[in-house]
Amino acid sequence: MNKHLEVETKRDWDKIFPNFTPKTKEKAAETALAILELEDLDLVADKLKIHPDTLSYRVKKWNLDWCFTEKVSNAMRVLQIASTKAAKRKVALIDDRDKRLANDVSGDVLDRVGVTKPKEVSQTNVQVNNFGQAIGNLKKSIEWEDEE
Repeated sequence: MNKHLEVETKRDWDKIFPNFTPKTKEKAAETALAILELEDLDLVADKLKIHPDTLSYRVKKWNLDWCFTEKVSNAMRVLQIASTKAAKRKVALIDDRDKRLANDVSGDVLDRVGVTKPKEVSQTNVQVNNFGQAIGNLKKSIEWEDEE
């Protein structure tokens, strides 16, 4: 976690803003928390009841760029969790009763890992390349079984 967010109480903001006056420290903490909490800078400015230009000034003056880095990190964690859920859902459909759906999903999964349609050389392609022909043949045999 970002060293700036390792705070429990307002007194802990001393760690982040050690040379600020108490009033400035409070404003800086409110600004940082609003940036982290809200999606849009206009909403942040509205919540703080300041002009967006004042918000930009505060970010520069008080070195609050770390708030945006933290927001990006949080967004990446959310996307990683969502991608894992999406992958599990896709893999679960491989066993669907509808053979056509299961076959389509199987092909899609193989395509996404680069077994059947490698787009570029990557670590994944290198790892599965030796199995590509065998899996491709397996995919063809599954298609032939569905046609029977």
